[in-house]
Amino acid sequence: MTDTVPERVARAFSEHEAFEDGERSEERRGELDEFLVRTTDFDATVRIEDGEGGHDTERGEGSDDAALRYCVLCRVPTLSAAVEGPVAEVVEEGWFDTFSLRLEDAAMAVPGTTEIAGPEASVEGETILVEADFEAESADRATDIAKALVDYVEGTYVEGVIPGYEYRPPVSGLLANARQGGGDTGGDDSGTNAGGPMPM
Repeated sequence: MTDTVPERVARAFSEHEAFEDGERSEERRGELDEFLVRTTDFDATVRIEDGEGGHDTERGEGSDDAALRYCVLCRVPTLSAAVEGPVAEVVEEGWFDTFSLRLEDAAMAVPGTTEIAGPEASVEGETILVEADFEAESADRATDIAKALVDYVEGTYVEGVIPGYEYRPPVSGLLANARQGGGDTGGDDSGTNAGGPMPM
């Protein structure tokens, strides 16, 4: 992590509607290195770290931000944690493997040409941690890339729900929103959006 986030970076994230930098005064601007993502019902954050060449907090406005590395962390529920009732182990494992495989196409959802490290998915109890890293040439571009990655993780998760289960919040709410945005699937909260369920 960085000791201090450059002011231009803190401002870019603070002023972007998709991010929330927590409760702090104007005097403390730039002291935090993690920003919450407000546009998803999942727990998602962007962590700012030193790049390979480090960074200089004294550089002026418009300076190259390429030395800063951005780590996108998104926590989503496992299949068994997202539904009511039991889930067979083979179903759980197959669903996770397919979800992880689909995440490999995340770079296609990112605007412009950016090298993305990951996303990598790992199971932590009832939670799946999805992590992706990238470097950007400007803070404004970093906000767009970070949001696109979180949107992709959420969309991939929603498209991959398996019909036949009753889903708990927040997944049930995401499914309802997907139906409203892409047309009614005609089912209950176990329905999917137009992308369809993950193949098993």
